[in-house]
Amino acid sequence: MDVEIHEVVKKKYAHKGRPKKGEEPQIETVWNVEVKIGEMNTEVYEQKKREESTFVLIHRTKEEMTSAEIVKSYKNQDKVERGFKFLKQPQYLGPTYTKIQSRVEALGYIFLIVLVIAKYLEFRVRVVMQENQGILKIGGQKVLNPSAQTIIELLNKILVYEMNGIRYFRHNMNENILNVLRWTGFDKNVYLNGKVIDLFHVGNDG
Repeated sequence: MDVEIHEVVKKKYAHKGRPKKGEEPQIETVWNVEVKIGEMNTEVYEQKKREESTFVLIHRTKEEMTSAEIVKSYKNQDKVERGFKFLKQPQYLGPTYTKIQSRVEALGYIFLIVLVIAKYLEFRVRVVMQENQGILKIGGQKVLNPSAQTIIELLNKILVYEMNGIRYFRHNMNENILNVLRWTGFDKNVYLNGKVIDLFHVGNDG
């Protein structure tokens, strides 16, 4: 790489228009830097690329793992992070105050159980959707792998009316919601008469 510096002297006056007779101009010196880059040094480039592509990971495992396996395990941690992001939302984890250590520990286990149930619900729906080639449409877009949050938000929209001891769905129930209910492995009787029949292992009409 070559660098050349050029000095440029500029003359200017404090006002616009023609200068007055005998008026001295203001002198301004400017330096222009011209950089000329030659051919790329391939060896240096490859070395820098290797440095930027390097993962520095510290792990403590009982089993032997290759470098590739360690990196893969590290990159899969985002699934765990998404799960805890689900728990941190106000509608699932609201303000809680407790100062007894045993209660804090018990509350932590409750949150973990909620997370396990939510992720299992997500798993059930995705499996049945794949087996039946189901498609969920939200906002005009197709959703092939709905998250637990999406599933719960749709189920929360279910309204049940009761008249003379008999429960009813509204007549214009959204088809998306009914599909999600079936994909969870249950049917409308869960809401209408409280009967819980697990359809997950006995088939689903999609």
